[in-house]
This record gives sequence, C-alpha cells and structure tokens, in this order.
Amino acid sequence: MKVLMVTRRSAAAALGGDTIQIWSLARELENLGCDARIDCGGKVSVADVDLLHIFNIDRPHDIFQAVAEAKKSSIPVLMTPIFVDYREFDTRGRRFPAKAIARCMGSAGVSRAKVLGRAVKNGEFHSGTWRQLVFGSFHLQKLLLDQVDMFLPNSVSEMRRLCRYFGLDMEEEKWSVVENGVDPKLFRLDDSISGREGVLCVARVEGLKNQLNLVLAMKGLPWTLTLIGAVAPNHSSYLSRVLKESGENVRYLGQIPQSELPGFYQRAKVHVLPSWFETTGLSSLEAGAMGCNIVVAKRGDVTEYFQDRAFYCEPDDISSIREAVRRAYEEPLNSALRERILNNCTWEKAALKTFRAYEKVLDEKS
Repeated sequence: MKVLMVTRRSAAAALGGDTIQIWSLARELENLGCDARIDCGGKVSVADVDLLHIFNIDRPHDIFQAVAEAKKSSIPVLMTPIFVDYREFDTRGRRFPAKAIARCMGSAGVSRAKVLGRAVKNGEFHSGTWRQLVFGSFHLQKLLLDQVDMFLPNSVSEMRRLCRYFGLDMEEEKWSVVENGVDPKLFRLDDSISGREGVLCVARVEGLKNQLNLVLAMKGLPWTLTLIGAVAPNHSSYLSRVLKESGENVRYLGQIPQSELPGFYQRAKVHVLPSWFETTGLSSLEAGAMGCNIVVAKRGDVTEYFQDRAFYCEPDDISSIREAVRRAYEEPLNSALRERILNNCTWEKAALKTFRAYEKVLDEKS
C-alpha cells in the first residue's frame, strides 16, 4: 500500500505539533508495511500511490493541488483536519489594534491577511496562494472537504466542531477518530532521575500558546518556570514581550532536540499549556506520559483527552492560570493520566487505526 501524506509547506522549516504528528504516523505506518511518503513542499506527485492523506485544513492552499490531482486519477482522499478555531484568539487574545482589526474584518479577512503576510514575509507564495487570496479560506476549505472520502479527526469533539462550522452531517460523513499520541520508547521514565521541582512549558512561542499570560501568572509564585520552544515565524516581537515580563523565576531555553525533552519533563512537577486553542496539545500528552501534573486552558478538545485528570484554567485570566498552577503543584502526582495516555494515546495505536481506515477506503473502492 502506497500513501502520500501532504501537509503545509512550512512544516519542515517551522516545526509544530502537526509536523511531529505526520512524521510519527509515517514512521509507524512503515512498520506496518505501508509505503508512506511525506510531502511538505508541494513537489511530490500523486502518481503511483494508492491513497492521498492530507493534514491541516488551516492551510488549504498548500494541499489543494494534491487533492485536485488525486481526484483526477480517482485516488481516494483521507483527511486529518487538525482544525483549530482561531476566532477567539484573534478577537480577544491579540493586542490592539490587531484585535480591533480582527473584529472588523471577520475570520475571512483575518485569514486572507495571514496568507498575504506569510507570502510577503516568509516567501510562502505559490499558485495556491492566489487561489486562497481570491476565494478565501472558508470557500477553499469547503471545496477540500467535499472531496474527502474519510475523515480522521483526533477526537469526537473535533469532528463535531468541523461539522458545525462547515455544515457537514456527522451521521452521513465517513469518519473515524485517531487519537494523537506519544512515543513510549522516547517518553519513558528514567530511574536515574529522582525528585521533581519547577514548572515547565514546552510550546512554540506565539500568542496562541499564551506564554505571556503564563509568565505574568508566575509572578509571585515560588517556583521556577522553564520555557522551551522556538519562536514562531513572525512572532519575534511576542517573544520580546514574554522576556520583558519574565521575572527572575523564568528562564527561556529556546528550541531543544526532542530527544532531550523527556529529561525536562521528568524533572518538572507541573507542565502548563494555557493556549487559546488546542486540538490536543502534544506537549501536554508528552508531559502527562512522563508523570507531570498538567495545566491546560479549557479550550478546544483537551477535555476529551484529559477529562478530570488535568487542572484547567482560562487563557485570558491571569489569576485563573496562577491558581491552576498552584493547585497542580500542591497536589501529589497522579499516575492515572500517565496510564491512560500510554494505554490509549501512542503513535503505534494511531498508526494502526489509520492503517485500518486506509484498508476500509480501498476495500470500498474495489
């Protein structure tokens, strides 16, 4: 079975959770005997593949051409949406005047502005860019959705949100949940490491991840906060604000190799990801697998993953973040979250569910 996995064109240069997701799935699919090829540059043809698996509906112009080619060749298309709703962040989480502009322009206008900005600043310009600037994200996303043979959302919550936003019918669409995962071979406890202290946040530095409110919430708390993550493209000014507001109990390490993350997770008592929106938050999964108590903002699909095993906060309320961190730190470590993640959320299990979806789609085609 040959599969082409296509995602945003900046995935290799600007690493994110979607990058880890597609790389990890491809690796595990290869172990199942699947020939999984990855394209994040718009250069790989759909010729000689049995299936097209597209990722990240937020960048429809990056994957539209591959879908068009697949449909011309009668190649089935599966989608992992990674559907993030930016509307609350755009209208409440941004600084003035960006916040006011977002409220006036609406989500369609903001989306066009982002695409144009990336094209000018980052050189992310290709034929699909014109298509999105002319027709808008929603129109292009809807065209993509109409071509999908099976959806592979990361949660029921995500599929429900996708249907509500785009007017799809959950009972009519073909879909199967494939939970995000961790690599248990990498994220395993090291017996040589003893004792936990401090607060950790592993995330790309950008407004959506909300590190600024986190460092403000840490003021006056007796624990050290360690921030790990590369600054997102075009967010250097946000990093400057984060560093300016950081007290003596905050240190920023930048991006570190993933192979070194387990040690940081295991030495921390609490991991915090107070994002304005997360479909899951891979670092929260990784931290939970390494035994941390975790704090997450009650947004997106996190409650479906973490249920009552996480400490929840409001992303725009500094006192809420501070209180959640305090409660998480003062509570004893609970192995229930770690056990749930390792039993249900591994890339091996995700790949097996994905492979079964591939087989089902091909069986229906034959």
